[in-house]
Amino acid sequence: MWIAAVCAVWIAAQTANAPQLADLVKKPYLELVATAASLDFPKKAIDDYRKQLEQQKKEDIDGLEAEKKTLKAQEDDIHKQLDDLNRSASVDDKEMAAKRTSLHCKLWTMDRDLRETKTERSISIPVDYDHKLTKLEIVAQWPAKKREVDAAIAGGKARARKWGDVDDIGFRKVGEGQEGDIKLGEDAVNELRAYRLLPPECDSKPLHDYAQELGDRIAAASDLKVPLRVAVLDTAEINAFGLPGGRLLVTAGLIVRTANEAELAGIMAHEIAHIAARHGEKLTRPTASVSKMLIQGVTMAADAFTGGALGTARSAARDVLGLGVHLNLSLLGVNRETEAEAGQLSTQYLWRAGYDPRGFMYFYDKMAGEQNYAVTSSFFRTHPPSVDRAILSLAELEYLPKKSKPITDSMRFRNMRVVADTWLKTHKRLDPGMPPECGAGN
Repeated sequence: MWIAAVCAVWIAAQTANAPQLADLVKKPYLELVATAASLDFPKKAIDDYRKQLEQQKKEDIDGLEAEKKTLKAQEDDIHKQLDDLNRSASVDDKEMAAKRTSLHCKLWTMDRDLRETKTERSISIPVDYDHKLTKLEIVAQWPAKKREVDAAIAGGKARARKWGDVDDIGFRKVGEGQEGDIKLGEDAVNELRAYRLLPPECDSKPLHDYAQELGDRIAAASDLKVPLRVAVLDTAEINAFGLPGGRLLVTAGLIVRTANEAELAGIMAHEIAHIAARHGEKLTRPTASVSKMLIQGVTMAADAFTGGALGTARSAARDVLGLGVHLNLSLLGVNRETEAEAGQLSTQYLWRAGYDPRGFMYFYDKMAGEQNYAVTSSFFRTHPPSVDRAILSLAELEYLPKKSKPITDSMRFRNMRVVADTWLKTHKRLDPGMPPECGAGN
């Protein structure tokens, strides 16, 4: 009898774990870690829920494939109607011309929907589940990691961790030989411009000066040994890119979307960490040509997503999908190991510069909760979810001595955010490649 009772209690506990874990993986990272140290889920419960998430991920991807087939069938039907129209007469009359225009506009819309479905959601669905899986690993790993951190601090061993010598920032052997990367970064920018992938810079001196000065402040509190050159790109895309040799590209859309200066500083610090640690140079060293590491098959992708219907397929792919979707991640230094290191170093740089060291995590939490695929596809392409980065960054927050009044915001940031928002609204363009007869509202 008692054995049956014990088994019933155990089964009930296991059944209760799934919904509790489902709620936990929806929490923001910083909120989750605040409670994760006191959690103690059985390994089997973690493993079972991981399998459940993987199955749900597969089902959602299969559903996306079905949607794409439906869209393609609709597109084929429009082409058939155009063929029928062309066979009906040698020259269009007024009614036929109107119908042709309507079909062209529908076809353009269908091309756009196919692009967005094949790229944005193809990225966003795996990313959504990767966030959940990362948070599940935090639930599993954080209690032990928190005990490790507390023991190191109590035992006077906090600075024995890798890059724990935070009082020596600027004098450490992080990314030696940065000067040799300057040409690589310059070549990358030139190649991006040649491929017409790089949006133009915002022609706003106050905005440029602010971004450069904020970047310089963070760089002065970092291990960067080369001059930092910051450019604000005229695009609503939400992203930032650190290229080898000190080139930092920040989008106007990022400035608008960040809630305060600490969030913007957090993203910039993350990119500066990639540059300082020479992550891009290390990952691209075997590559003979900058162009080979710049683009993830942009022309092929654009043709596939548009069916060749758009004459400006490459610029369409860039503007609709975002530059980050097509950049080769090795150029930016993005992989599992380098993301973890950049997470740790950037947290240190924020702290050293006087900012709230949680700035990057606050912004990352906000983006992770965004449901608009178009907003997040580019950002998470270049800043993918990573349990190693999350654990290392969260641990670094525990290791670093607390400062009484870290900088969170500034009046200048708020003013520049208005400037960036106004600039984007003033220079708003029609969707690239849109037929003029369709107009902005069709």
